[in-house]
Amino acid sequence: MSRISLQNNQLKKLPKSIGKMKSLGILDVRNNKISKLPDSFCQLSIHRICFQNNNLTELPECFGELRYSGSMYSDFDLSNNNLSTLPKSFGDLDHLMYLNLSNNQLISLPDSFGNLMRLNKLDLSNNQLTTLPKSFSKINYLKKLDLSNNNLTLSEPTIKFRASEELKLDNNQIEKLPDWFSKISVQSLSIKNNKLSQLPESFGNQTSYLYYLYLTDNQLTSLPESFGSRFVRLRSLYLDNNQLTTLPDAMSKLNGKLNYLNLKGNKFSEKEKSRIRRMLNKCKIDF
Repeated sequence: MSRISLQNNQLKKLPKSIGKMKSLGILDVRNNKISKLPDSFCQLSIHRICFQNNNLTELPECFGELRYSGSMYSDFDLSNNNLSTLPKSFGDLDHLMYLNLSNNQLISLPDSFGNLMRLNKLDLSNNQLTTLPKSFSKINYLKKLDLSNNNLTLSEPTIKFRASEELKLDNNQIEKLPDWFSKISVQSLSIKNNKLSQLPESFGNQTSYLYYLYLTDNQLTSLPESFGSRFVRLRSLYLDNNQLTTLPDAMSKLNGKLNYLNLKGNKFSEKEKSRIRRMLNKCKIDF
């Protein structure tokens, strides 16, 4: 297996003969000016490509024909390009474990995307996605999923996703969390800077593994009465820059477990602040 490293040059294209390199396992052409790939590229058997920081506007329709070179994992980094769509064949890359498509111009994903069921880490941040394909719910082994800085609303009840370690949904257009969201089991959940005015009563039903919860910069006016009673492992909670005036009594169950609570930028009275301090007297609180 061989490796080609041509990063940090002024390359604008790859030669058509690249498809003849049958032993190529790693191709690193990051930080160039490549705008298009030859169809012969699809003949490669490869496990890692580094294409970040180029000028790619499209991928060849045959892109999904890339074969797996037999390494322990496969890692494709296509971040910081100008991709607006992916070919239908993209979902045929069912050997992928790590995929970075952040900082592109993606407006949608192909229906075949859900066939990438071996994905362990997926970064789709900083695109223009408004929805996800229904097949997305088939990707069940994700540990880290970053969907931040898109235009997602989560209004489609049939489109589900999960991540066991980290899920980021910051800077989207989410006004309401779907019912299925309460079944997500994740260690770190971030939904900062959205348009949430309330959380479903079921929020937290399956979050016994949650350690970090970020709800900063939303429009929350209240929390469910049961909020906090289910977060048996929660260590840090960020509720800053909302419109909260009180916290539910059930949050007293977090005392001695929660290490840090950020309540800055809300509308608590001095009386309520004193109550919260007594209720969570073992926790560091910022008002």
